[in-house]
This record gives sequence, structure tokens and C-alpha cells, in this order.
Amino acid sequence: MTGTHSLDHSAAAPDAALVHLSGGRRGSTEFISGDRIVLSPASNGGIELSTNDETPPHSLAVLERRGHTFRLSVTPGTEVWINGERLDELVLASGDVLEFGGGAVLRFRLYPPERRRYKTMGEAFSDCVECARHDSTSPIRRAAVLASRVPPEIMTQTAPRVRLVIVVLAVAAIGLAGSALVRSARVERPFYYVERNFLPGRRFRDWDDLNAQARSWCKQIANQKPKRSLGMSPEAAYVLEKTALLPMPAHLPPVYQAFTRIVDVEGYVHLDTNRYSVPERLVGKAVEVYKYPVDVKVLFRHREVAEHPRFVGKRHKQNTLKAHHRTRRRQVYQEACQEERQLRGESELLNRYVGELKKRSPGRGVSSLRRLLLMRRTYPKQAFLEAVETALQYGLYDLVRLEHLILERVAGDFFQIDPDDEDPGF
Repeated sequence: MTGTHSLDHSAAAPDAALVHLSGGRRGSTEFISGDRIVLSPASNGGIELSTNDETPPHSLAVLERRGHTFRLSVTPGTEVWINGERLDELVLASGDVLEFGGGAVLRFRLYPPERRRYKTMGEAFSDCVECARHDSTSPIRRAAVLASRVPPEIMTQTAPRVRLVIVVLAVAAIGLAGSALVRSARVERPFYYVERNFLPGRRFRDWDDLNAQARSWCKQIANQKPKRSLGMSPEAAYVLEKTALLPMPAHLPPVYQAFTRIVDVEGYVHLDTNRYSVPERLVGKAVEVYKYPVDVKVLFRHREVAEHPRFVGKRHKQNTLKAHHRTRRRQVYQEACQEERQLRGESELLNRYVGELKKRSPGRGVSSLRRLLLMRRTYPKQAFLEAVETALQYGLYDLVRLEHLILERVAGDFFQIDPDDEDPGF
């Protein structure tokens, strides 16, 4: 079986190379200098390249240069897979993977003259991945091979400008990591002192109690301890520098965080998973939410529309002001409905049944009374009242069964029904 790859013959003659992906020379690149290369099995499990004019009997394949192309001819009786397909002859293209029956694997590379035999980053990384894939069946071993092959492959096989960029980026990353560590230590060291000396054994009722105890501890203990950087205690340094200190401004701006929120359909704004009410007229509009240490303020068009105590250390809570949301109550009807007025007054039995049916129905029982009124209008009066009397006697307030009682009493009055003719399966 043969195959071909299309190549641009108008370009300058490229340099060709074979990358060993298995065997003892795994990861090495061997450039092709002659016009005829014989590929033979090596003792280390790889492939040995030679420039013999004659084909040895133990050879696997022959690679011949023909102008700007390279044709691989497989020795009869040898199994060679190129890119996963078994072929006997093929004009190779850059990146083709050659797998021989003995387990050896090569990759063919073409380097244009302008690249000077340098690999791209993608080619270098791809070769490292293939070397790791053909090394062992152990995932840990493959990962170790990949990690050990990538840095030297990139720093030796890629172009100098690519290596320079990588070195600059590595130095910058190391510098940023170092500065981050130093900055983190400067910020977190005071917290370590507080966690080890102030917090152990203390209990706090709320945030105000915590702040009061912290101020007392700082004044009586922490600021009295000499500091190496000052050569004295902070309290002594404050006494010496007090005469040169400038007073704070008369007005201290409050500390807050500002957020923009859209009022939801229920008239609330969401902040830190908690909900705070606003006037219902602002539903769907954007408002400014100011988060202070102890309260929350909501502004609409620079005017304050709501103020709430802030939920501190709590989640999924809700605070509602009565002035913001109207109380929605369903109108309660106390008087009798029209259907009840039409049913009452005709019979004492019917009046008692209507009263009991109303007690067992939701609300005013309009739906049940309307159906009962329809029965009274539909069926004969005598049969209807007899059925109501029977139902009242047995406490039967299911209108479906009441209708069955009525039908039993009117059976045969309008239609001649013979019980023997009825379908027993009906």
C-alpha cells in the first residue's frame, strides 16, 4: 500500500531529521545528511541510521531524498505504520510518526531554511509527549518522563529568541513570587501575634465588645512592649512624637462600601446573601447600597430611601420595614352568597343540609352550593328533597353520591329502564 503528501517544490531545500521517540536514544534528534538513508534495528531497541548504498538484509526501510521530498520505502516482509496506517511506500511530511514492528518509533521533521533547524514550541512539546507515551505503561512514570524532558527540550531545540522570552518570563515570575512572599509576611505577621496573644481564652458578646477589649489590650499590653524596630515601646514613642503630630480633621468620613443593586419583584435588595426591604415603588429600579460597619443605607437618585441594621456574621436573613410594604389581606366575605340565598327558605331539611355542607366546604362554599342549586333546578322537587333527607340522615355531604340518590328516585320517570337489560359490565 502506498501514499503521498503534497509539498511545495518551489521553496528552498529544507533540512530533514528523525526524532527518536523510543529506545536508548529517546528524545534525541538526528539530522539526515545523505541522499539515501537505511533504517536498521539497533541493539538498544531503537533505530540505527546508515548511508549504505546497498540495502542490508536486516534493514527495515530506506529513506531517499528526491529533490525537496523524502520517500520512505519499506523492506518487503517488514511491518511499518505511518500515522497509524500500515504502508509500504510514502512521501513523508513533517510530523509523520513511523512505528516499526519491533516497537521502535520515529518522527520525521522538515526544517525550512529560515528556521535553522530549530523546533517550534508546539513541536518540542509534542515530541516530549510522544516520548513519554512510548516510555512505559505507568502513568506516574510517563508524567515523570514528561516533566524531565520538557525543560531541556525547549532550552536546547527552540530558537534563541524563544529561549530568551522564556528566561525573562521565568525571572519575572520568580521575582513576583518572592515579592508576594515578603509582602505576605509583612501583612500576616501582626495577625499571628494577635492570634497567639489576644484571642486565646477570650469571649465576645458582639463586635462592639470585641473592639473594646482589643483597644484595652493594645493600650495596656501590646503598646507597652518594647519593639526591636523602634528601640522602645510604641507608647513611649507616641509620647516623644506627640508634640510633632498634627491633629486629625474635625470631620472623619465614614468607612463604607458602595454597591449597585436592582430591586427585586418583592421589593428587596440583596447584600451578602441577606435581603433588605425598600419602598415597593422602586421595584425593578437600580439603587445605591452603602454598607457601613453596623448598618446599611439605600439611596435612590442621591436620596436615602431605606436604612437597616446590618446583619453581621449571618447569612440568608431578611429585614423588612412596615412602611415599605403594604399588608395584603384577602377580602373576607361574611354575608351569604347568592346561591345560598336561593337555596334557603324552601324547606327546613334543605336549610339544615345547606348549613352542614357550608361547614364542610372551603370559604363560603360557593362552588358546592352552586352545584347543589343546579341539582335542585334540574331534578324533580320531590325526588330532590327525599334524597336530601336521606343524605342528611346518614351525614352524606358528597354531592356526587347525593346525585346518585336523586337518580335512583327518578329512574323510570323519563325513560323506561329494565334492570334485566342493563349491561352487567357497565
